[in-house]
Amino acid sequence: MHIKPTREQRAIIKTQHPFVSVFAVAGSGKTSTLFARAQHLVSQGVVADRVLILSFSNKAVEVLRTRLRNTIPSGNIMTFHSLGMSLVQRQEEATRYGVKLATPKQGLKTLHRTVKTMRRTCTRLRQSVSIDLRTAKERTRLMKFFLATQRSTTLEQRLVADSDAGFTDYVEVLHDLRRIRRRYDRLLRDGGLIDYAGMLRRGRLALGDSPFPYTCVLVDEIQDMDQGQARLLRNIAERVSSIMVFGDPAQAIFGFMGGKFHDMREILGKVKVLPLSRSFRLTHETAALANAINTNCGVVVVGSRGGRKPAFVKCETAREQEATVVALVEQLKASGAAGDDIAVLARTKAQLRQIEQALLAASHMTHAVNGEEQPAHMDRMLDVLAMLNRNVERWQGRHSRTEKIWLERRLVFLCGARSLPKAVLQKCRRRFQKAALAPSFSGRYAAVKTLYVSLAGAANPDERKAALIELNRWQATSDRFRTVKSLRAFIHEMRQQSPVMSSTIHGAKGDEWDYVIIVGVTEGSLPFYRELKRGDVEEERRLFYVATTRAKKRAYLIEAPYHHAPSGQLFNKRSQFLTRDVRRTLQSFTLRWPQ
Repeated sequence: MHIKPTREQRAIIKTQHPFVSVFAVAGSGKTSTLFARAQHLVSQGVVADRVLILSFSNKAVEVLRTRLRNTIPSGNIMTFHSLGMSLVQRQEEATRYGVKLATPKQGLKTLHRTVKTMRRTCTRLRQSVSIDLRTAKERTRLMKFFLATQRSTTLEQRLVADSDAGFTDYVEVLHDLRRIRRRYDRLLRDGGLIDYAGMLRRGRLALGDSPFPYTCVLVDEIQDMDQGQARLLRNIAERVSSIMVFGDPAQAIFGFMGGKFHDMREILGKVKVLPLSRSFRLTHETAALANAINTNCGVVVVGSRGGRKPAFVKCETAREQEATVVALVEQLKASGAAGDDIAVLARTKAQLRQIEQALLAASHMTHAVNGEEQPAHMDRMLDVLAMLNRNVERWQGRHSRTEKIWLERRLVFLCGARSLPKAVLQKCRRRFQKAALAPSFSGRYAAVKTLYVSLAGAANPDERKAALIELNRWQATSDRFRTVKSLRAFIHEMRQQSPVMSSTIHGAKGDEWDYVIIVGVTEGSLPFYRELKRGDVEEERRLFYVATTRAKKRAYLIEAPYHHAPSGQLFNKRSQFLTRDVRRTLQSFTLRWPQ
């Protein structure tokens, strides 16, 4: 650790209790404490090869491997699923059989074989609820259901009850679908394959009576643990001398994936609970907001320094919210903040895209934390647009067969593909010619965008959405330009900036920034309307807590009407999370609008 441990940290690092659960608030130095605990175990004679460190995402694992590279072998730091896979592989190697993770294509192929072997069940599904598993579309939907539920009956019930999830017709046939799933699992295993959920189940079975290669286990982010991971940890607990888990029940935000904060006594038996309550990230003022949001989180957050009260801004329209974010970013930059010191957080990606477009149009570069940007698509689309712009009149008239063939080949080349179906090319060529009739540069941009997305999607279906997102980001900006050259120069200049970060609240967990702008603090947005329909908003409250605790210096909360396009609903009431106690911790904020 680079800082002197606090009393709470020293108690955790040096504890002699075999099973310990650490309640660590946001920004409390959890990773540093885990790191110091691992070092302490090794210094006390535990062989480094016998220490296992588990987390719940590859991103978190890479961070831990970097921090512990000189203490614990990198192969001993893994996700629960990787551990399950290693246990299965060890067992299969002993029986001279291999096992590999099934690709999506292999999974669908195995499901197709499964359906063929269960004709009576499939006929019953078709006749009773019109689910026809003979079609590729219906099998793809069932595979999506299997992936989302991960064999959890709780997640099954959650999905079939959600009218927006697209599985309500499964509610009466869950028993049959589970039978199909079990047959699918057997066929996967017979083929030497394993899927994501199977890593945990088969890993737990593979433990059996064989010796476990570790004696001490450290587990990070325990609040994200699902039922399958909990069962695996319970089996591990019978085979090791010590287990220490770190987590924050106030940050349990992945219930839709099965994650929840478990009572460690049910998993480990007698457990010593130790707190990490002081946040090195948060000011006293932000800690007060966090405590007001989560009154039942179990541990009171203590800030480490004084600062400014979190700010609250009320907007009358969504457009005003966008303008407010732009003005706020400009003020923060003018005060010395770099772009990547600022983050804009929202409940959904759709909300973020509107904000990103407004920032780009105002010459502020943005970057999505989850890495959605695909700049190559923008560069290629501009190449297509440049070809059109160079001679608009040429493409407005009639063309010979030779010219049509040349244009189609050129479109294939410019979109970065080798070849495309003839029907797709002919359709895109006609769109290209129609784009030449657009009266403005921004109109031609919009037309060529549609054309390019079709080409990119035909070349690689997985790229279609990424291409659309990237080109939509810059569409509002295109209104300011008249030539491809000037737009391309502007984009090149923007890419040199330190970008303002953007993320969904789920995607922001684990990150921190000096300034955090939380948009859409409105009933129906936060808490989200689906959770309101279910009558379960506690996880949404924890999302709000996670969002506010990303801020090192100051958080800004913006209330604005939220229009949910897919459902056609408009939400304009204040979020129920803005209680009187929460509002007491906030300061109304008035922006100095640029003249």
